[in-house]
Amino acid sequence: MANKSTNEDREWRVSVYETLIADRRVQAIAMQIAEASREPGDPEVNVGDTAAARRYLLKCVMRMTITELANIDIATAGGLWGRGAIGAARWRARAKAPRQVPATSEPLRRKPRA
Repeated sequence: MANKSTNEDREWRVSVYETLIADRRVQAIAMQIAEASREPGDPEVNVGDTAAARRYLLKCVMRMTITELANIDIATAGGLWGRGAIGAARWRARAKAPRQVPATSEPLRRKPRA
């Protein structure tokens, strides 16, 4: 069973995270960073990608030291969120890409059980 200080620490981290994702300045920086991080061939980042990247930002917040989190600024938070957003966009594009199936002369069949 977790002790009280562990629960309080988690609650504090989650409240910092919720404050960051609610801040419009952080959201704007996240979109700017994501767009600036795009490489040729990368898909455009959309609102769904930033929503998917919230989980990445939460993981980052939960792994930060208390000192790092207490001193986080909007640029750092926006950068982390933007990094997650471009990652989500790349994942989305990869998931939509057609899968390459190797051409074979015969259909694949299961081997009979022994």
